[in-house]
Amino acid sequence: MSTHDDHSSAHQETQQKNRSVSMYIRFGAMILTAVVIMYFVMFAGSWEWSHIRLSESRIFMALTMGGTMVLIMLGWMLNMYKNTKAALRNQGCSEGLKPPASSRLLAV
Repeated sequence: MSTHDDHSSAHQETQQKNRSVSMYIRFGAMILTAVVIMYFVMFAGSWEWSHIRLSESRIFMALTMGGTMVLIMLGWMLNMYKNTKAALRNQGCSEGLKPPASSRLLAV
């Protein structure tokens, strides 16, 4: 009987781990979707199609807003995301790119 309990316990632990990983993947996908949408929303004020082009500063701003959104969402939902290392890694991925050289301030 104890082998059945051990097997059942191991199965429950595996399901819990899979659910936890799935939750982080869903969170990352949600942030990525929001960052992409924010990038294109920044072109809402464009009057002509020729004004819409790849822009490093707009990419940087979308990533900055995405990183801020990650921090706010993790702050509000911290009890849902128990794996701190995975949560911080997820946050680091969203802020992983450095700003373009043209927007960096020189150190004094």
